[in-house]
Amino acid sequence: MSINITEKTDYSYLFNSLGSNSSSNSISGFNLSDYASIKNGSYGKLLKAYYAKQSDTSDKTTSKKDDNTSTETNKLEQVASNASSLQDAASKLINKSSNSLFKEKDITTKNEDGSTTTEKGYDKDAIYSAVNDFVSKYNSFIKSADNTSSTTINRENNSLANLVSGYKSSLGNVGISINTDNTLSIDETKFKAADMNQVKTLFNGNTSFAYSVSTKVSLMGTGASSEANSMKNYTSSGNYANTYSAGNILSSIV
Repeated sequence: MSINITEKTDYSYLFNSLGSNSSSNSISGFNLSDYASIKNGSYGKLLKAYYAKQSDTSDKTTSKKDDNTSTETNKLEQVASNASSLQDAASKLINKSSNSLFKEKDITTKNEDGSTTTEKGYDKDAIYSAVNDFVSKYNSFIKSADNTSSTTINRENNSLANLVSGYKSSLGNVGISINTDNTLSIDETKFKAADMNQVKTLFNGNTSFAYSVSTKVSLMGTGASSEANSMKNYTSSGNYANTYSAGNILSSIV
């Protein structure tokens, strides 16, 4: 005997012959109360309400993650940009070619009696301007590196600060001091009164302080740029493998 299910409007007949215990409320793990919820549509409403809530929470979480990622990416890009600026400032000082800042030239000075004297020497104004620019760019880099949450950049920034502190005495001799936040300060009067040969040793050539800083900063800038690019490719959406039951669906809504 066959039954055409499509002709029925009440599916309860399906369970009539499945057991002789009429007081049983479940059949082979199927809860009749859940069946009733499905039949009258309330279960479907609960599911819609649950997933609507999940979607809203997910959207807010995703938005927050995207904002945080974007902010950190901008900070890392600023580190890379400041690293490039500092390298440019350092290269002007490191240069030992014929147009080096530390190439002695004819310097003419005016005497008290109005006469002039010309002799070979360093252009202190040009050298001070270049070193002052280096100090300014160094400070900007330090601050931007401190501002990022990258553990790698923070670690390397501390390493850079330790490198610079090793030159504390030599820098002090030419009017440059290290501040408590690891930035630098330069005293123009003391700098111009210092021995320019000491300044040259600190800032000119591939064995100088300026070269060591530039090399370290170059690596940090490359690392920051790489990390920023990686974060741009990161997607905050992912795959979730959650298992839900009627119980936790109800609990999350109530």
